[in-house]
Amino acid sequence: MRPIPIRAIAAIGIFVTAVLALQSGVILSAEDAGVSRSILVDCYYALSLFVIGGIDIGTPQSGPAWAVALLWLSYFAAPILAVSTVLDLFLRMFTQHRWRLRRLRNHVIIDGDDELTRSYLRHLRQIDPKRQVVVLQGAGFSDTSREQLRRSFGALTWEGDLIDAFTFDQLRVKHAAKILLFSNYSLKNYETVKAMLDRRQDLAGKIVMHVDRLRFMRSMSSSRIAQSVTVFNGYQSAAESLVTTLAVPHVRQSGVPMGVVIAGFGRFGQSVLESLQNALPDEIAAVALIEHDAERRVMVTREQFSISTNFELKILQGDMTHPGVWEDLDGFWDRNSPNTLFVFATHREEDNLRSALWLRRHNPNAWVFARISRYSSFAQEVADDHDIIAMGLSQLIERSFPQSWIDCSMEGTAELIPPGS
Repeated sequence: MRPIPIRAIAAIGIFVTAVLALQSGVILSAEDAGVSRSILVDCYYALSLFVIGGIDIGTPQSGPAWAVALLWLSYFAAPILAVSTVLDLFLRMFTQHRWRLRRLRNHVIIDGDDELTRSYLRHLRQIDPKRQVVVLQGAGFSDTSREQLRRSFGALTWEGDLIDAFTFDQLRVKHAAKILLFSNYSLKNYETVKAMLDRRQDLAGKIVMHVDRLRFMRSMSSSRIAQSVTVFNGYQSAAESLVTTLAVPHVRQSGVPMGVVIAGFGRFGQSVLESLQNALPDEIAAVALIEHDAERRVMVTREQFSISTNFELKILQGDMTHPGVWEDLDGFWDRNSPNTLFVFATHREEDNLRSALWLRRHNPNAWVFARISRYSSFAQEVADDHDIIAMGLSQLIERSFPQSWIDCSMEGTAELIPPGS
């Protein structure tokens, strides 16, 4: 049972004292002599003492000395208590946030507020519901977003930039267990990491940095900063999760070489191909890539990693929604085989889901995956009804979070690589 606040006890005491004094026969200057008051009137008068600028009931004029003294005491105590309560409320509103920040230790700092941040927080709260978390948000984020983070995940929010020394100190970064840079601004993330490591080199093993652009991430992989911290790409993590948790068990169970059709060869599609050939180098017999500018994208892909020669590769230039593209696929691989994996990987989630349903109707034995942006109970229901797999990138990424990112008691031990090494 929670104790009664001291202010509540004081307010009750002042109210009872005033009523007692008024009932004892104290005459007020604003009322006519000889007029009797009921207990309800005296209670109303006593309550009005707490309201600044309230009803003018007059001052004590006559009556028992002790009652007059008590009433005068109530006259001063009631408004003082009311004012102090209001001031305390405002002070709490403005200082509680900073007070909690001053007590931060072994906490998690997340720079960025998007679906990746929320996926991480959902996963973290399942394992560690009490871990202190601070989410950095830009000036464009609304109060509603901040309130959602507070209510859903118990997270503090801060508007600022970790590059800034003031924010760095206020968030007690040196005492943090993990610093996760989940912003989609790739270059800024590198700059932020450099600024933090310039201040404290021992943070290197605690920092996880998201780089939105795969080509940029690979280009920066040899940099001193990239080699000092953990760097990842969301599309790559989602693709690895898809391959390791779904494709690999399916292929290993069947024991038969598989054909793969990737419709949409952007960042996610390219990552799926890379993950497949790394995880199943000998089990993939044929791969078909469908994209409206597939040849250019294949050239870009080959700049980043070598496409394996262990499987037959077919490049189909065109939109996956065009029936003619699928006619060109006939004769290359049996589309109706249970050992055929179709991955609809474009950023157009409606087209992915619709195309997956169309393919399922014409190829009831194939294995079909449709990418959506985030979890959708409607898409999940439709997928279950038609025996396809529809998963959001955020779901796949959430599955791929390493335990070391969640178990914040595991302090990093990496050190900053010196310049020029």
